[in-house]
Amino acid sequence: QYDSDSVLSYEVGFKAETSDRRVSVDIAFFHIDWKDIQLFAAVNGFGVNVNGAGAKSDGIEFTTTLRPIAGLSLSANGAYTNARLEDDTSPLVGGLKGDRLPFTPELSLGFNADYRWQISDKTEAFVGGSVRHLSEQTGAYDTDFRAANGRQRQIESYEVVDLRAGVDFGRFSVEAYAKNLTDSGGVVSTSEVTANGFDVYPGGAIGTGVIRPRTVGVAVTAAF
Repeated sequence: QYDSDSVLSYEVGFKAETSDRRVSVDIAFFHIDWKDIQLFAAVNGFGVNVNGAGAKSDGIEFTTTLRPIAGLSLSANGAYTNARLEDDTSPLVGGLKGDRLPFTPELSLGFNADYRWQISDKTEAFVGGSVRHLSEQTGAYDTDFRAANGRQRQIESYEVVDLRAGVDFGRFSVEAYAKNLTDSGGVVSTSEVTANGFDVYPGGAIGTGVIRPRTVGVAVTAAF
């Protein structure tokens, strides 16, 4: 059994836009108190939720957009997040006071560029791209790994690049895209599972989830 958790959030921010709408800025500072946080644990090979004492998160988020010429939009967004445990967790979980919360990057950044232009009265062409960066993260808490290495498992930083281009006919549009162009293997989850005292995965491996690999395709969209 486990209890419900609760979150109390504080936020203060600022939004502004120039009169010609060419530049806009949105920035916010936040503080989060998380009581009875629910964390993952493995018991006899079964995944369960276990309450921790609590956690805190402090940070800043921003988005800014620039439209220097007609049809061109440039934007950047990002966040700095300091999310950590307020106290030790149950040994089943393996987290200690001050540990970063799993899979919460300290720094995330994104950059986007899109350009549209008219090729006829009712038809527009467009091209665009984006780059996302996520900094190093802490993996799922692991008591054995912590005891052997003096720290939680670390997940490397990674970047994702997306490209797109197409034609918008109004009611119909055709778009060619390449997602995760560099075929980044960014990790989004880890789990080490045991059953009856034995590792489920061979050779001491852990279950690892990664982002979708490079994907290239064409999308046709119709509005009704």
